Amino acid sequence: MNECIVILSTGQSGSSVLAELVKNKTKYNVPKPVIKARFLLNLFKKKVNKNGYNESRKIVNLNEEIYLKNNLLWYSSHKKIKLSNNDKDKINKLYTKILKENKNIILKDQRINLMLDDYFEELKKLKINFKYIFLYRNPESFCNALKLRNGIRKSLSENLWLSHNSLISNFLYNKDHLLISYEEIFNNLTVAEKKINLFLGLNNKLNSESPFYDFFDRSHTRNYKTPINKQKLNKKTLDLYKSLNEGKVSKQKISFSRSATNDIDIATKFKFYIQRLFRFLYIQ
Repeated sequence: MNECIVILSTGQSGSSVLAELVKNKTKYNVPKPVIKARFLLNLFKKKVNKNGYNESRKIVNLNEEIYLKNNLLWYSSHKKIKLSNNDKDKINKLYTKILKENKNIILKDQRINLMLDDYFEELKKLKINFKYIFLYRNPESFCNALKLRNGIRKSLSENLWLSHNSLISNFLYNKDHLLISYEEIFNNLTVAEKKINLFLGLNNKLNSESPFYDFFDRSHTRNYKTPINKQKLNKKTLDLYKSLNEGKVSKQKISFSRSATNDIDIATKFKFYIQRLFRFLYIQ
């Protein structure tokens, strides 16, 4: 039976580093081709995953295609996606091929959050044993990161944080999983590693020569304690963050905001398909 470690997060929450940590401690790998660092983007923006994303290009391409058909972008959060039979067939075919080439894989892509139930219902048909890791970040810190690196306004990024983490909570409710925060990883990697070891049944420890440290930006080892401004965050956001910090994953009521994310326009779709063409040529 194939094994899959699934990292569920909102994105911009340390999932690339967590995937790298898992890769260096286990026999799990990200299916190739892997999305690489965007050199040109890093010339203009501050540290945009300068060591790569630890995401499969083919999986992300498929998920982006499904988003586009539903007029959504990666940071959308105003509706869930109901997968069509055609979507399910494409998911089945892609993962069947991937699993023939890789026995144990790492899956991470925040786009999956809006289609969790249908997506994993389809993957279960392939008889995969899943291990879920729920990774979350301080909402204030998350909103600041999206503003700095993507120019996304706070009202939209907070809605993303709340809706996506609520969807993940509902999906993982009563499922075995590891709950860990961005701050745990970057503030105390040693403790975070022990927590991951316990969940995955490992007893090995990263040594100082591990390739992981080429990926893990040592400048991140400063204290990540962004203060929470209770006056500027939604009460539902604060309540969910408090619950997660207490180690509780419970059922959440989700009300999607129509005004939070606009449908994408034709120009954006055209830009996406041009990017897909270049990616296809690159992969070939």
